[in-house]
Amino acid sequence: NLKLEDTAIYYCGRGWSSLDYWGKGTMVTVSSAVKTAPTVFPLSPCNQDITTTSQVSIGCLVKGYFPEPATVQWNSGAITSGIHNFPPVLLGSDHYTHSSLLTIPVSQWQSESFQCNVHHAATDTRINKIIDRSAIRSPVGPEIHTYHSSCDSRDGSIQLWCQISGFYPKQLDIDWKVGSRSGLLRPYNYPPWQNPGTYTFSAASVVNITQDDWLEGNVYYCEVTHAASQTKVKGKLKKCEGGSSCPSGDVNVYLLPPTPKALYIDRNSKISCVVNNLQNEEGLKIIWTREKNGHLNVDVMETEEEPNGTYTAVSRLNVFAQDWESGESFTCRIEHPSFVTPVTRNIFKTRGNKKAPKIYVFPPHRDELNPGRTVSLTCMVNGFYPADIHVQWLQNHNLLSEDKYVTTPAVKNKHDDSYFLYSKVTVPRDDWDENLFTCMVIHEDLPMKFTQRNISKTQGKK
Repeated sequence: NLKLEDTAIYYCGRGWSSLDYWGKGTMVTVSSAVKTAPTVFPLSPCNQDITTTSQVSIGCLVKGYFPEPATVQWNSGAITSGIHNFPPVLLGSDHYTHSSLLTIPVSQWQSESFQCNVHHAATDTRINKIIDRSAIRSPVGPEIHTYHSSCDSRDGSIQLWCQISGFYPKQLDIDWKVGSRSGLLRPYNYPPWQNPGTYTFSAASVVNITQDDWLEGNVYYCEVTHAASQTKVKGKLKKCEGGSSCPSGDVNVYLLPPTPKALYIDRNSKISCVVNNLQNEEGLKIIWTREKNGHLNVDVMETEEEPNGTYTAVSRLNVFAQDWESGESFTCRIEHPSFVTPVTRNIFKTRGNKKAPKIYVFPPHRDELNPGRTVSLTCMVNGFYPADIHVQWLQNHNLLSEDKYVTTPAVKNKHDDSYFLYSKVTVPRDDWDENLFTCMVIHEDLPMKFTQRNISKTQGKK
């Protein structure tokens, strides 16, 4: 009288002073379940695998059958290598599930057809499933638009904007250049966000330059490289001759999400709707709506005439951090007499596997201590996702001005999807001798949304 708990592998054995057994054993399953045919699910490779690796994996999930076995072949047995069959797993007491994985070159996946063939002898069931290539989206290259703020800036600075749209997948590199030289500017790169209703992404990058540099006629380039689509596009910004600036073409409308600092520290988070290159501001309306039809707190719209005679308008919607974090969609609707139909843009926080950053601070190198009047402290922030992050420095718990330190853009690690960056603060040597310095990092996956690491010369001596 076998019971459910008697399910096990049984061996042929002989008992004497000890027990000898031989053979691989026989799996005996005791169950009251009835015979059940499997359900088969074909598994296509990830889009990222197609564009970044030389091999891809496809699979078949065989689910909900009883009893064992259910065999899997690829292309009716024509394929015998690159196969990994995972052992069956008994779910509850009456159904098995297992899977088969096939690894092949990308070129073979793109040119040949593949199917998995499942046979369940107990129910005399045969199921063939073709692995569908149409589910894999082809890469789409980005479009780029560049523009700048007013030349008559009151604080002596000019903002250069680079709007990138319509690309897939979302990994790309942004490089700002002065002429042909890279690394001279300190941009802030907004992480890509998914365009509502489509699988493509948009992104933005902004950099500040001095008004004097702009008026000197320097040429600035925003160069975007999208490896998946093998696309490189470049936008140009330059003050034109005769005191005017170069028009950038059609009207641009885009949305900017709130920054981590605004969300979690300042508690003053805003979504910005920017309309650029308008021929006039008369009759312009910017209307906000939200998915959950709640209260809308909108700042007064700001308009500014550019040196080339066009207008830029900005409307900012105040949002609570919890509303933004929930993934709620916010819509900006722009009406203008020059538009045939209103222009609508949506934005929301995309989901993903979050990873909190790890922070390491480093004192000045000993070679830097002897000759100079200033020293450098370094903060490495590693392993975070998403890329949206903010770093700031404090001295004796007081914020340092941003011109004291430089923070690199977030750079993707090669071994996974996480990012890293460095921040360096330069301080007088006497300050380092006597004060406490803090690297403060703001990121959405930190328990308190921010964390900090302290460093001082006294700590370095311990």
